[in-house]
Amino acid sequence: MPKAKFISVVVSPAYGRCQCTVRWTVTPEMQGAQYRVYKAMDGASFDLMTALPITETAWVDMDFVVSNRVQLPAYRLLAVLPDGTEVESPITIPFAYGSRIDYGVAQNIIRTKYLQATIDGIPMLHYPSTRGGELSPNIDPDTGVREDASCPDESDAGGYYASMYQRPYLTWVRLIKNGSVKMQASDEGVGYKDSLETLAELLVWPPTRSGDLFIDISNDNRYIVGDDVRADMVKGVYPISYSAMLNLQHRNMPAYNVELPDNLDEMLRVFRRASTEYRI
Repeated sequence: MPKAKFISVVVSPAYGRCQCTVRWTVTPEMQGAQYRVYKAMDGASFDLMTALPITETAWVDMDFVVSNRVQLPAYRLLAVLPDGTEVESPITIPFAYGSRIDYGVAQNIIRTKYLQATIDGIPMLHYPSTRGGELSPNIDPDTGVREDASCPDESDAGGYYASMYQRPYLTWVRLIKNGSVKMQASDEGVGYKDSLETLAELLVWPPTRSGDLFIDISNDNRYIVGDDVRADMVKGVYPISYSAMLNLQHRNMPAYNVELPDNLDEMLRVFRRASTEYRI
């Protein structure tokens, strides 16, 4: 029996008008479906954008704001069929118009990079850094000044928000070059400390941003993504992966206050099974 699914989802931006159009095509089995549109400004936390379900196969975002040229808002759709069945779309980011061949080339390269990562990559937990949410109880909401000048505690690890990181997910990370040790002035202004940096290739989705935390679950090494995050592109338009420097944290750094998920074993089981099925 044919399966109800999304065939394609395209986000066409109009930067000058600060808006974009989300269009999608579906299989005939989706007839009569009602759609909900979700949007994530940080690439991870999706908010419902349509107060009421829509029946058309297009929706215009009138509040399309782009913070930079590399990382863009992401969209996903949820279709509810007449019998109550829910169907999710792939997550999509805005692209200028491209041909079907261009999309196919980018898709094949992304698939190849994912397969390569499952062979010589390392499974890591990716904690996207928080860029919003509930303020830390140690922060004055009016001035934004930290009221507690003591050492960072486990409640916020010294950050501005109550939680420095969002919910983690498992991903594959390819460490491209051995870490290089650099000496830099200590934060206390007394003496120097060593900094170990490793060049890594990261999957295109979910996107990687400066300040994100990666945890190697095999040895509990914890890395913070450096300032320079570069999108590897096809034809200068389609991102296919990210390259970034991962900074290995000292064992006494706040990154080691972050707890591992309670269901990590189950996450690993599902993650490895999905990776194996994809290779097959």
